[in-house]
Amino acid sequence: MTGAQLCIRPVGADDTDYVINLVTEHFGSTQVVSRGRLHDCETLKGFLAMAGTRRVGLVQIAIRDGELEVVTLVSELDGAGVGRGLLERVVAEARHLGGLSRCWLSTTNNNHNAINFYRHIGWVQCATHLGAVDEARKLKPEIPLTDDRGIEIRDELEFEWKL
Repeated sequence: MTGAQLCIRPVGADDTDYVINLVTEHFGSTQVVSRGRLHDCETLKGFLAMAGTRRVGLVQIAIRDGELEVVTLVSELDGAGVGRGLLERVVAEARHLGGLSRCWLSTTNNNHNAINFYRHIGWVQCATHLGAVDEARKLKPEIPLTDDRGIEIRDELEFEWKL
């Protein structure tokens, strides 16, 4: 990344419009489904990546059953360390909170860039949930059947970082 150093900070009240717009742009609405659970991203805790005064990425989390789930992860700068920085901050948060066994996230079978990225930074694929996106469409019908390349969107791949 050229210019300003990357900084990760908690999402604040002044960030609401950015969060809503970014999540809607990338997920079609502020509602995200993962592993059969519908999340309202307007209410989730999260962290922002900042390049100087510019917001360049977002991660949102949910904690339940002794685990920290990464619900959304969006980087607006490819190859600049934004995604890695946000996930490192999430792992640090989980360790700080204590009592959690792992951090985890899921992505869809067509999201090849994300799958390769998670593997590259050391997250381990621990499960493939066949047909999970068909189930997710029952909660969020606007999830498309195929992506812009014509790849069928049907399965969720789960990745984890053991604590």
